[in-house]
Amino acid sequence: MTSVDRTAYPRFPRVVSGRELAEAFTPSDGEVDGARGRTQDAGHLLALVVWLKSYQRLGYFPKLAEVPGAVAGHVRGVLGLPDRVGLEQATERSAKRHRQFVRDRLEVVYEPARVRQVAEHAICRAVQAKDNPADLINVALEELLRARCELPGYTTLDAMTSAVRTEVNNGFYHRHQRLQPGRLGNHSRKNRLYRTFRELGRAIRTITLLRYLSEPQLREQITAITNRNEALHGFAGWLMFGGKLIGHNDPDYQEKVVKFNELIANCVIYSTACDITNAANQIAAEGEPVDLDDLAAVSPYITHTVRRFGNWIINLTPPDQAPSTRLDLEPRVLFPTGPA
Repeated sequence: MTSVDRTAYPRFPRVVSGRELAEAFTPSDGEVDGARGRTQDAGHLLALVVWLKSYQRLGYFPKLAEVPGAVAGHVRGVLGLPDRVGLEQATERSAKRHRQFVRDRLEVVYEPARVRQVAEHAICRAVQAKDNPADLINVALEELLRARCELPGYTTLDAMTSAVRTEVNNGFYHRHQRLQPGRLGNHSRKNRLYRTFRELGRAIRTITLLRYLSEPQLREQITAITNRNEALHGFAGWLMFGGKLIGHNDPDYQEKVVKFNELIANCVIYSTACDITNAANQIAAEGEPVDLDDLAAVSPYITHTVRRFGNWIINLTPPDQAPSTRLDLEPRVLFPTGPA
């Protein structure tokens, strides 16, 4: 079974932010009035409104036990219900009426046969060029949302993807067997070619390992590059607000978090590099020698001068003196005795 974390299947985030609660889980007056007319007590009213907002956010009806407490508490506060009111599970007959109310309000038609047809058709088209089950599930999700279909359960979608993928791949195999019989046999030329390249790869790997063990310069080069990359990733992780985990399952949101985190890390590194350059130039201007080996060892991944949290003020007034933004060391730094 494909892990749901590797797909874009919508789920509740581990931590629901206040902004998301306000934007996605605040019911309108019309939604509250419609729900009140279809329930008889506070617990069922809360459950119905939570179902309505969850369906708008996720595209399907989640189990009430999976609803985060923050979501239920936010909706409870909007409805003006006391804290003792919890999510009340309706009977099967009442739950069916509640689901139909949500679908009617959102103009969604529940047609299981059509949902399966749309998903299977999308997977069949995508499997011609994709083989990763997570990618196929994401394609099916995109097509289902475009067709305004209610999303099936994840296990149902995963089983459907596996069945279609197996059927199409078997078709590829049998078609190839009919066109070129014997090519995929145990003693075929293709398999011998595969074994040849496999042994070649093993030889290249062995040569590389022997070079790594016998050549100190190669080890130093690999270690330096590895340490540099690890330091960059560690610095970007330190700058990540709210921890290293992205508490959201929206792929667009995840992409923005990664890109903006890299952007902030690059900006901070650039600012630190400018400060290091200015400090080196100032030391040289005062007549003090600057050791280039020491300068090369100074890391731009400095954290003690960076304030991640606190009050941030945007000042749009241009500074009196234009800041230095060039990473140019003056000649007296590079050539302590003066340029030739």
